[in-house]
Amino acid sequence: MKSINWYFSALCCERLLPNYLAFQQAFTWGRGDVQILRQGLDYVWQYLETGEFDAEKITQLHDQCVEIIPNSETSDIYKNPDIYITIAQNACFGICGILDVLIRFDPERNGNILSHTVDTVILYTDNSDIKDEQKSNNYIFHHPLMQRELKIEDESLTLLEKTPEITPDFLVKFKKLWDNDGKSNLDLSAD
Repeated sequence: MKSINWYFSALCCERLLPNYLAFQQAFTWGRGDVQILRQGLDYVWQYLETGEFDAEKITQLHDQCVEIIPNSETSDIYKNPDIYITIAQNACFGICGILDVLIRFDPERNGNILSHTVDTVILYTDNSDIKDEQKSNNYIFHHPLMQRELKIEDESLTLLEKTPEITPDFLVKFKKLWDNDGKSNLDLSAD
């Protein structure tokens, strides 16, 4: 039995994926390829739709996704670290996380994937000029990107909880809950 957490996590990863592409283009990084992440996430959606499961294929996709996680400590492209590095890492961590959940068949581990979407918005909206922690947290919480993220999370979970049967038609509609013209949860795209 598939947990609604898996559907929810896959939709979270859809919002993170364009952040990796924005990173890749900002740094013209040759080692990473957003298509590897796309293949991993597409396999998750395929599994959720059909129930077909190939542990060897999932492991291979997971390992390929791990290989393209930017490492800010060892790579020479990071002489000037940027927020793009961390948001690209979060995109990888989210997709690697959901693939790992499938490998281990443990739907309860999906909580970390949600943290990557929220953490990405927190990092991106952080205003270091605000020295008062409470004011800074208030600023982040009320930022339009955070409000939108919280709203889409609430809407998608509510829809999943109210849906008695997850059908292929439902999945098509569910995936369209996040329609941001190819942009991420931070409104980043490759353009």
